[in-house]
Amino acid sequence: TLSLHDALPIYRSNVVWAGAENHLPEEGLRSLAAALKRGPGIVDVARTNAQPFDSGGWFMGLQKPGTSQVLTPNWIAVSPNYFSLYHIRLVAGRLLSQNEQDTYYDLDDHRNEGHNIVVNVALARALGYSPQKILGQILIMRKSHVRVVGVVGDTLVDGAHTAAAQTAYSQTPEDMQAVAIRLAPGHVAEGMAFVNKTL
Repeated sequence: TLSLHDALPIYRSNVVWAGAENHLPEEGLRSLAAALKRGPGIVDVARTNAQPFDSGGWFMGLQKPGTSQVLTPNWIAVSPNYFSLYHIRLVAGRLLSQNEQDTYYDLDDHRNEGHNIVVNVALARALGYSPQKILGQILIMRKSHVRVVGVVGDTLVDGAHTAAAQTAYSQTPEDMQAVAIRLAPGHVAEGMAFVNKTL
């Protein structure tokens, strides 16, 4: 089952977040997201593993090949529409898609070689790159070489009084055990009623 929580969004209101209390199968989560998207008063539904202002303790060892410094940025698993739902700006490159090369497997690391990720501006700079210069760069994420295909703006996921956290984003289906739901302005009550009924 999923439990519903009020979520403080990164930039705007009218977002609620529901997290899984127990691991749900991938097909079940896909069906739930699709059902929610069809509801009245609902603008969009994205899947993720962390809600705004709570990074969830997900971190990833990441480094430039040939260097000994290992960074531990926040690691957020997202569906491709996560960025548009939260109005996170694309700074350079492109966002993730649903194809195989844009998928990072948490439980099957050997399949990740050469796959793609997105980083935020803070992480690009910590690695010594501008948002434009990091595009196409190869990084070591855990044991696999991954390619940076996009850079997004920084978000204050740890609160307004904390500096923007370095963040790596991947499309990792087995970790996206939550949904973020954006409600239409003026239709919040209607949307919430449908969300509560569906969950």
